[in-house]
Amino acid sequence: MTGGMSIYRVEKATDTHLVALMKENRGAYSESTLDLASINPPVIAGMLGHPIPPPEGSGTPSVNDDQLAERVQEHVAATNGPDAFSGAVLIAHNGKIVLDQAWGMADETNHIRNTVDTQFYVGSMNKMFTAVAILQLVGQRKLALDKPLATYWPDYPNRDLASRVTIRELLNHTNACRLRQAFWKPARRL
Repeated sequence: MTGGMSIYRVEKATDTHLVALMKENRGAYSESTLDLASINPPVIAGMLGHPIPPPEGSGTPSVNDDQLAERVQEHVAATNGPDAFSGAVLIAHNGKIVLDQAWGMADETNHIRNTVDTQFYVGSMNKMFTAVAILQLVGQRKLALDKPLATYWPDYPNRDLASRVTIRELLNHTNACRLRQAFWKPARRL
């Protein structure tokens, strides 16, 4: 999907933690984080990547709303075969709809095309929407990624856990053992 990527700049680097800004061959930027549980042998504790705006001084020209809509339409039109996009895209900026368009089939058997009103089963994609909403709150300084859950949910039933698990860990799905203890209750033996 990215067309490949290369390291644009390393932001943080220790023996067990790396944060790098990546430039994708298609021109977009992303931030990649890699955490190791151990270094000998190297065992990955967590990986995370998410898109970011072009960094200052990257030389990437900004586009206006119409150019963005045109680029998205061109990209979708260029996909075909098994990689063809089938779905709907809504882009809004400053309260104005920039692009609202659907492509592909909702039901191939009955030859029903997707529309902007087609309902899609998104399943685990809800995690992505939740992450975007949380990161928007971080951008508005209403949340901090490295504060514990208890900061924002003081009456969470497992107060000990809520005082130790951060918002970042919830988003990264790290500290799986602690999180599993918080959300999963084993079946009782009869």
